[in-house]
Amino acid sequence: MSSERILKGNVSAAYSELEMKGYAVVNHGHHSGEFQILCDGAYPDKKGVGDYWQRGNTRNKKVDDFGINKKVVKILNKYGLWSEWINAEIAAIHKN
Repeated sequence: MSSERILKGNVSAAYSELEMKGYAVVNHGHHSGEFQILCDGAYPDKKGVGDYWQRGNTRNKKVDDFGINKKVVKILNKYGLWSEWINAEIAAIHKN
């Protein structure tokens, strides 16, 4: 039995768009959220969700106040989703 959740509607569309754009998306049912995105540097050939350690760094223009890549935030917003860090290596994606 697979631990992956079945993704539907906007969640599936967001996952597909992020995956197509080269982000390190995963669908692990044992983690929180609809799906997850791994952090920057997790895979050398994939883009990450951002950098946990950059939270609150207003000088880093690539991430928001929570260390999430602004390009990822824009895609998630388009589909009515948001992200939060599970830990420094992975962020969960949730429905609004």
